[in-house]
Amino acid sequence: SELMATLAQLLREADAEEVMILLDPKEAIASNIPPFSIILAGLMSPIVLIFSLIVHLSQVILVLIPVMAMCSWALYTDWNTLGGCAVPSLQIWVWFQAALSLTLAVAHSIATYNISC
Repeated sequence: SELMATLAQLLREADAEEVMILLDPKEAIASNIPPFSIILAGLMSPIVLIFSLIVHLSQVILVLIPVMAMCSWALYTDWNTLGGCAVPSLQIWVWFQAALSLTLAVAHSIATYNISC
């Protein structure tokens, strides 16, 4: 133990205190291992990214593309009759829904692309 004390004093004088960690293996392990929460976050992040990719892609395929298709079909089918409709703002609402679903589909597709890269 006297040898370790002399070595510690020598290393302090030489401003090489980080070398003292190598002399004590328990201290070296404790100072270099990150906390458990960081390890768990690193292990779970690929799973979260894959789940996020699936959610974004499924929203585009199952929700946004069908809404765009239905709005387009409604505008095409009722093009000449929308002027005589009982609800005057219905054509504006359908156009807005189609534009909103297109915007969201593009945004989700960009998010999906960024996650997959």
